[in-house]
Amino acid sequence: MMISEIEEEMERATFEMLKLEGFNPDHWRIKEIPIDDQLMTFQNLNDDTEFTIMCEDDGTISPYYTTIRNGCGTDNKAKSIIEAIELSDWYGRNENTK
Repeated sequence: MMISEIEEEMERATFEMLKLEGFNPDHWRIKEIPIDDQLMTFQNLNDDTEFTIMCEDDGTISPYYTTIRNGCGTDNKAKSIIEAIELSDWYGRNENTK
């Protein structure tokens, strides 16, 4: 997979965030880049845990989580990767169909 300079910086910053939050970056990989230079999904190599990183318009790189309501997904900014993982509705976690 070829990645741009912006995506390389997003990956580097994400691995630094993982380290700061107590994760081993060697256990994570880029799963997909659905929006070039803006959005990346990272997946844990040992299970199905994943989170999204978004590059904001101002260049800030932030973790995001997805909530699902009535079958529609909404991306929400998280304070940390841990929060993004814990609050995500993907894979039946926290799923709320109200």
